Amino acid sequence: MTVSVQADTLDLSQFLKPGDHIVLGQACGEPTTLVEALIAQGAGIGGLSAFIATSFSGLFTPETAAAFSLSSMGAIGQLRMMTKAGALSVIPCHVSQIGRMIADVVEGLRHNGEAGDGQIEARIKAEAEALCARFPIYPS
Repeated sequence: MTVSVQADTLDLSQFLKPGDHIVLGQACGEPTTLVEALIAQGAGIGGLSAFIATSFSGLFTPETAAAFSLSSMGAIGQLRMMTKAGALSVIPCHVSQIGRMIADVVEGLRHNGEAGDGQIEARIKAEAEALCARFPIYPS
């Protein structure tokens, strides 16, 4: 179902619930209106996490992203200040790996609805943790 809303009346709690995971567009496709709404409303929803590969808008800062968990595949663009502040979880992998990981999780959701597929999600989590252990952003 398609829903049209005006940016100034967008209520993300109609679409997100506590604990949801969000994948955001990046670079020229970064949805700044949605990011601004997420920053403004995220604390009220609670428990949100978001993955963004790059960000050039400067909207994400340690202060604006404090209400949710933010991860990326690197300190790219404006995300570098987030990494330096320890406010960005970096999953060190090549961009080509991210698409497959997301597709696998979405496939589990397609087959099982909101319950997803715990085995797929556990495998993806283990792959991401192995990458982080292999390539720590701060070796010390």
